[in-house]
Amino acid sequence: MQSKVVVLDIRDSPWCDGPGRTIIEVARGLRERGIEIKIASFVSANRRESDYLDKAREDGLDCLEIEESKTLDFTIIGQILEYNKKTPIDIIHTHDLRSNLYGLFAAKKLKVPIVTTAHGWVANTLLRKIEIFVDKLLLSYFFDTVITVSDQTQKKLRKFRPNSTRLVTVHNALETQNYCVEDTGKLRESLNITKKTPLFAKIGRLSPEKRQQLLLSSVKQLVDEGYDFRLLLIGIGPDESHLREMADSLGLTGVIEFTGFIRDMQPVYSELDLVIQTSSTEGMPNVVLESMLMRVPVIATDVGGTAEIINSEDVGTLIEADNELQLVGELRSFLDNPERYKQKVEMGERRIREEFDSSVRLEKMASVYNKMV
Repeated sequence: MQSKVVVLDIRDSPWCDGPGRTIIEVARGLRERGIEIKIASFVSANRRESDYLDKAREDGLDCLEIEESKTLDFTIIGQILEYNKKTPIDIIHTHDLRSNLYGLFAAKKLKVPIVTTAHGWVANTLLRKIEIFVDKLLLSYFFDTVITVSDQTQKKLRKFRPNSTRLVTVHNALETQNYCVEDTGKLRESLNITKKTPLFAKIGRLSPEKRQQLLLSSVKQLVDEGYDFRLLLIGIGPDESHLREMADSLGLTGVIEFTGFIRDMQPVYSELDLVIQTSSTEGMPNVVLESMLMRVPVIATDVGGTAEIINSEDVGTLIEADNELQLVGELRSFLDNPERYKQKVEMGERRIREEFDSSVRLEKMASVYNKMV
């Protein structure tokens, strides 16, 4: 007889990014609470490597590789049903349009409840806008529970179904006990950057909604004014080639460093002077949570759930999205008077440890699952 609640968690991403790390941390934490989360993700002949599944296995979690041969591959539903024969599923949990679609069909076949997490939506093309509209309709009318990572994300769904009782906000969180500041100096040494040189970072996918182009344009203005600093663009994505070309054309080759994807970010945070988040859209940005916990000053756009983290000027700095004048002004202000920003880090760290610790999220997630079975 099955003693634990078994959740099949399906995600359409090979990356152990913010949402991926959160899922894995929740899966580890809920084991001792009688909830077993099986980690599933799509793989194909062209995409068998998965940093996300590798990390889940390293943490001792059971993983399922779901084979796909095309964008819409309904054999995926059959694979989920087959998995259920060996490992009976009590709940299906999904996270994005394709996993939502396949998971919904599978849940109906298996007659088990389905929950999804809405991490936020990015619409860079007309096709993507149509997909997001379909996704929001699915979440609003066909899922038993929809977890939103911020109140702002929930508001977007309530436009479709204002009186829905199926929506619950569960903020992203961190295992705060595992974070500590330890400046080894190795990052600066590898990049030949002295300790006296201010080191900034923009962390996240290199794609249009993250607005790295706006940041490069702002950096150009400050360099032309004679300011000396370095900026790391940490991440990968479809905009990388264009951003490299832009950096070259602006004469920023010696100022900008493209680091690629970095899994272990703690040593990096320990050497940063400032984290800049310029996104035009967000759900609940883990980068802001991690930066504040690691005592790094943050300048971030007031989008999505960011203001639910930076809830006052005492813990961080919010600016308008796509406001280059304001962004340049705040960066200039930091370079002129960094101590004013560094004075906020103690209260910022305390806020994350008290309000965004993983224990808070685990209690809420356990409650969500237990109410569904």
